[in-house]
Amino acid sequence: MLHRTFDRAAASAAAGVLFGTLGTAGAVGAQSIDDYALTRTFTLPAGSVNVWFDDLPDGRLLVLNGNQVSVESAVGSGVFDALGTVPNYDPAFGPTFLKVSPDGTRAVAGTNGEGFVAVFDTADPSSSTNFSVGDFDAAWLDDDRVAIANFSSTTFETGVELLDTTDGTVTPLIVGLGGASSGITFDAAGNLYTGNGFDFTPGGSDTGSIKAFAASDIQSAITGGTTIDFEASGIEVADLLSASSLGFDDLGNLFVGGADFFGGSGDLGYAALVDGDAIDARLADPVGAPVVDTNSPAALLRQFPSPQDTIDAMEPPLWVFNEATSELYLKYRNFDEVQVFQVPEPGVAALLGGLGLLALRRRRRVAGCVAAGSLVLAASASASPYADAVVSYDPGLNAAPGFTDPATALGEPTRATVPTSPFGGATTPFQPAFGADEIVSIGESGQLTVSFDDPVTDDPANPFGIDLLVFGNAFYTDADFPNGLAGGLFGEGGVIEVSADGVDFFEVTGLDADGAFPTLGYLDPTGAVTAGGNQVTGTVPSDFLKPVDPAFDPAGKTLAEILTGYDGSGGGVGVDLASVGLGAVSYVRVSNPSGSGVTPEIDGFADVAAAASGVVGDYNDSGQVEQGDLDLVLQNWGRDTGVEGVPAGWLSDLPSGSVEQSELDGVLQNWGGTGAPEMNGTVVPEPASLFVLITAAVGLDRRSA
Repeated sequence: MLHRTFDRAAASAAAGVLFGTLGTAGAVGAQSIDDYALTRTFTLPAGSVNVWFDDLPDGRLLVLNGNQVSVESAVGSGVFDALGTVPNYDPAFGPTFLKVSPDGTRAVAGTNGEGFVAVFDTADPSSSTNFSVGDFDAAWLDDDRVAIANFSSTTFETGVELLDTTDGTVTPLIVGLGGASSGITFDAAGNLYTGNGFDFTPGGSDTGSIKAFAASDIQSAITGGTTIDFEASGIEVADLLSASSLGFDDLGNLFVGGADFFGGSGDLGYAALVDGDAIDARLADPVGAPVVDTNSPAALLRQFPSPQDTIDAMEPPLWVFNEATSELYLKYRNFDEVQVFQVPEPGVAALLGGLGLLALRRRRRVAGCVAAGSLVLAASASASPYADAVVSYDPGLNAAPGFTDPATALGEPTRATVPTSPFGGATTPFQPAFGADEIVSIGESGQLTVSFDDPVTDDPANPFGIDLLVFGNAFYTDADFPNGLAGGLFGEGGVIEVSADGVDFFEVTGLDADGAFPTLGYLDPTGAVTAGGNQVTGTVPSDFLKPVDPAFDPAGKTLAEILTGYDGSGGGVGVDLASVGLGAVSYVRVSNPSGSGVTPEIDGFADVAAAASGVVGDYNDSGQVEQGDLDLVLQNWGRDTGVEGVPAGWLSDLPSGSVEQSELDGVLQNWGGTGAPEMNGTVVPEPASLFVLITAAVGLDRRSA
């Protein structure tokens, strides 16, 4: 079954960058936040004031009691076995957090104002290292780097800094917070959420103000040292409690802890759960959509009653989401008991009633990838036809300044370049991608190496025998400007090499990485300009998994003739793996030799899809309309292919616009079809098949993130 993780394209509105609206789920079929049911309780080891816990990947809990570490004997048992003691870790006021790394091998613990954190092996707490860094709350960016919310040890400001646990490097990310630190979390796209834990700066943000900060801005802070000002940047999504214990569950709802004991807001006596649609709406429309606060309607804000209004303590309640069991754990200071709430199933009533109207929440989960030489977020937690991870990047000499973020080469190539600029618009063979967040530059003696989760195979069934596509920012000069008549090709070279194991690389001769065929984002590109100065891009996405016929020569042709010659393709330099004698590759490297005099730019890499079978509804091109096609429709319901691109694995009958009723009809009306005339467009599923469809929808409730 295809897995999909929700990606929110976040950017700082205050900095003038549009906040994207990818993947808004809508309300049809979604579960209400009122449906979270208290299913059980259990008791943590004695000493509840200093007890913190987090979930391991297998669903068991890791517990830190002072400096004593224990682990749950089995998932959901509530019984804990001692593992050992963390050495040189005994904070006077107890821990402030415990966070397990994504791979479950290590954990980081805060020290409540003592100026350091401890990082230890989850299987052997005695293997521990202390780092001088802020210590209020933390969230792992990947398996080696952890973002810390608190007083910055390098800038001496309250905010967020990034600790690299491999070498102790501390990088400031967010500064200028007008108050105390709060909780911190990431979503699957690497966007960071944090807030003001206690407002003590006149004119600044309120206690409980939670803001989202763009992954691109976070990456710029990491690689370029451009820190983010909390008060001047980001988009506020909620103003609740003291913005602590932040995180997302697998329905995309945000949980919040804390209490505004001295701020006068009255935010006492509950822990909060914010509806994901309210966050989506706020990010899509920061001006018109309201910030979720304690006065928001119950449909947007779930308030879990708590004893916080009856106790004299400033410690916020602890929320933990257990992804393996899809449960939310809630614990309050001075109480041993942990309450367990079952996250509800995604609603399927609309599917059963209307045979096709289903909206699914998208999950948020940080997905890291181990890289040789550098660590970069993977484009997605699930396999895709595009490059998934950056293995290494060396910008070399004379790389274009500001174009050195290798993560821009991951995922789908650019369909619309800098659309908010009057000079932007749909990518065409005359107008390539030129945004700093769209392409990466490779200077002389530099190189970029990426990897695919699923190997790219040498498949003779692929169109023209081409297996791999490399997208740069080459373009044709316009010999009849501005009408579009292809003159000479402007490309900047780049040597392509491929490898099966990441060790032995083989050069693909006769091809330039930044060369023909230039990228085409849409099959109906337009140069129209809106009243606001923004470019209109197009409505029919091209196919980035389909190569151009190598025999086609665009020189001297108009844009219309080039569109015909591309035949639905999105362009790209085509590589036949047979030319290097490899049956499959997982690694692609583009290098720029010393003395080349050019600096190639790279936009993306794609695994070519085999020619479509032609069966209506066979979206994954398996040769039959079946479960996989239904999964593609349901798991991508509402996805705007013009904005988010074609879903991974969707190889035939590419949708135009949103994935919706017509795509579902293609499956329902052709269920079991294999191409025979009587099986196309006329078959109504038998009762058994309908049961399969319903079961498939219900089965989506536990998709892995």
